[in-house]
Amino acid sequence: LVLGVGNGTKMLQSYLSGSKTYRAGVKLGFETTTLDMAGNITNSDETTHHHITLESIQNILPQFTGTILQIPPVFSAIRKNGKRMYEEARKGKTAEDMEIEPREVEVMRIKLLPVDEGGDGLPCFGLE
Repeated sequence: LVLGVGNGTKMLQSYLSGSKTYRAGVKLGFETTTLDMAGNITNSDETTHHHITLESIQNILPQFTGTILQIPPVFSAIRKNGKRMYEEARKGKTAEDMEIEPREVEVMRIKLLPVDEGGDGLPCFGLE
């Protein structure tokens, strides 16, 4: 955790300029209002993912590495027109309403973790 105090806050961006590592848990078979686990489930179908294997996931992951264009989710802390996007999304605005532009990001590697952080396997898995 990087913490800036007083004049040190001006230096924060220089400390955060390196690469980052993220770990994510994935569960197949449902959609939520916020596109993450915090939202209410809007659609659930346990039959849509039975053909998916860890091998098929591993084979597709290289397509998501390198420099890619990524559209931030509407439930994001990114500011658009001076307002946090999640605040606008909570008011009912959609990605189309907000005209969210794709951002260029570089994904150096993606590693498949065969279980999520709770130890569950398919339809759950992890990514790092």
